[in-house]
Amino acid sequence: MTLSRRELIDVDSSLSQLEQLIAERAPMGPLVVGGFSQGGAMAQELLQLPLADRIIGVVAMGTRLVREMELRIRLDELDAKHLFWMHGERDLRVSIQDGWAVAHVFESAGWALELIEHPKGHMIPMEHHDALKEWLTALSEIGL
Repeated sequence: MTLSRRELIDVDSSLSQLEQLIAERAPMGPLVVGGFSQGGAMAQELLQLPLADRIIGVVAMGTRLVREMELRIRLDELDAKHLFWMHGERDLRVSIQDGWAVAHVFESAGWALELIEHPKGHMIPMEHHDALKEWLTALSEIGL
């Protein structure tokens, strides 16, 4: 799926706001960025910013790629880090194929992957919350 010019302008505007928020609230130290659906897409896009060197992990749940080629190029420039990926087989908003495309881009860049495919739709099932908590805990021990 390709975004329109207007949608890409909106993405860039949101990125600018996120960059400012991070500068104000977390100006130093390692970062884990992530989200669900659009939030997961924005987390990937944060890798385009100078703060990408601080990012030690990305959480991408129920999401798709925004600018695949640019992300591939940027991931080649960065050290490989950690990706937590989750997607529902019956997701009607973001197809499972689009979701897997995210995981494959990070895998091809050498990132360590935690992958969860669940049988549900566009959601984060309760039964997988502990997996994310465990991933974050392990990452905090590595990143500090």
